[in-house]
Amino acid sequence: MKRKFIDEKGRFFGVVSIIDIIVVAVLIVLAAAVYMRFFANEESVTAAEGNTFTYEVKVRATRQEIADMIQIGDQLYDEENEYFIGTVTGVNSEPAMQQMQLMDGTYVNAPVENRYDVYIEVETEGLVSNGRYYAGRSYEVSVNDSLQFYSKYISTTGIIWSINELG
Repeated sequence: MKRKFIDEKGRFFGVVSIIDIIVVAVLIVLAAAVYMRFFANEESVTAAEGNTFTYEVKVRATRQEIADMIQIGDQLYDEENEYFIGTVTGVNSEPAMQQMQLMDGTYVNAPVENRYDVYIEVETEGLVSNGRYYAGRSYEVSVNDSLQFYSKYISTTGIIWSINELG
């Protein structure tokens, strides 16, 4: 007697039904998802949690009043998502410079009148994973990224100038 591939009750070779196969497939996918979520890459994430790092933000060509409003100890937040991105640990300013073209076609760096470049050192605790830095485990901090931020007294935009891992 020859067996049919699918019998009249919808079973393969009269043994396993299609529903059984679907249930087993769903269970395998769920088990894989749980494994990936809770167990995969556990070593790299655990080793990277709780790292403290500093980064420097450059605010270009701003007024002296803005530079004076940035104080050590100020807490900074991302303007768009309102994430805490660190605490100010240092502030330095210098006269802003801009390339200007002379009459003979050459370029020189010349000071911009009444404007200052402000360098803000920010310390934060976050996640460091695969060469990426995350302030508070969620906000990625990358060199040369534009950063719109605010504190208690200011709201401005700067460029992330450098990142240093403290440990």
